[in-house]
Amino acid sequence: MAKLASAIWRDSSTIVVAALHAAVTPSDAEWSQFCSWIPLYADHPNCVCMVFTDGGAPSSAQRERMRKHLGGMTHWTAIVTDKATVRGVVTAVRWFNPKVCAFSPKELQQAFEFIRLSGAQIPGVCETLSALDLELTPRSRVLAEVLSLSDR
Repeated sequence: MAKLASAIWRDSSTIVVAALHAAVTPSDAEWSQFCSWIPLYADHPNCVCMVFTDGGAPSSAQRERMRKHLGGMTHWTAIVTDKATVRGVVTAVRWFNPKVCAFSPKELQQAFEFIRLSGAQIPGVCETLSALDLELTPRSRVLAEVLSLSDR
């Protein structure tokens, strides 16, 4: 059962590291896979991150590994969640990346604007996230909520 699924979406100008967290902390192997994207794309001038989480968040040790991988670099990162505990983790992450912000599922448009995605890029990112959802068991509750809101 995957607790974290991640992938890269890109077009000619932007790279999006996309991730879905289940309701629990990811395994170290899953977190290592997520962090493996960092050295490949971190120096790209338009690399951003989009995360949806049902409540899972990296442990303090996992956050420290991410900080070391980033080596002082910061990236625009939107975390979409309805959990206060995740918002607390986002506050901790802001100590080393002030470009990270949490959004509720109802604030999806603001999350896309925060990481500077254009309207033309959003469908591709959403398709990537939907594909990642197939890797999670159970599937992402937050992503399902966001997709149902966007259908209205």
